[in-house]
Amino acid sequence: MLCLVAGKIGSQLVLLLTQADWLPYTPIAWNSSPVIPENSIVGRLLYALIGYEATPSMLQVGLYLLGVVTLVVSPLFRNSWQLQLSLANEN
Repeated sequence: MLCLVAGKIGSQLVLLLTQADWLPYTPIAWNSSPVIPENSIVGRLLYALIGYEATPSMLQVGLYLLGVVTLVVSPLFRNSWQLQLSLANEN
């Protein structure tokens, strides 16, 4: 769940910075509003939980995936860092 929240934060960051003209506009990745409209109950619930956007831009999708992948992969690096620290402490 934390990974999805991190993705939501990244996506919202891109949306706000694009609206403020700090980031360039990128094309829309897809349009899922016929399936799940943003103003429906399900759409609002998904927006609150995972940052659902019916028409996300390519940059929003990219940063969403970057946030999710970063949190999924970070425990792997944590284990390798702990191993390196333990080896350094033994020497």
